[in-house]
Amino acid sequence: MFSDFLKRKNIVRYAEQTVDTHFGQVEQQKVSRLSGAKQQKRIDVLNNKLSRDIRSYIQDEKLGVYGKAKLLKAVQTRLEANGLTLDHVTSIVNRLLH
Repeated sequence: MFSDFLKRKNIVRYAEQTVDTHFGQVEQQKVSRLSGAKQQKRIDVLNNKLSRDIRSYIQDEKLGVYGKAKLLKAVQTRLEANGLTLDHVTSIVNRLLH
């Protein structure tokens, strides 16, 4: 737990970079051009990629409870800052929890 506290800046930085990679302005523009099933499929693909990257970071860094909570909160905050709707943010974070 103490080591997670010392890594908190790196955890937040990684979360911000990862979210920007998967849900940045370019991806949002691509998704907005799609409609219906194609749009939902693209969002699902981005969710899967984000989930994979976050889970591998948790395992690689051997994060404890504090580190996981800090990471998920940073992901949630960055998704909201990038303009995603509350429903999308909630579904992404819930998916990361399970």
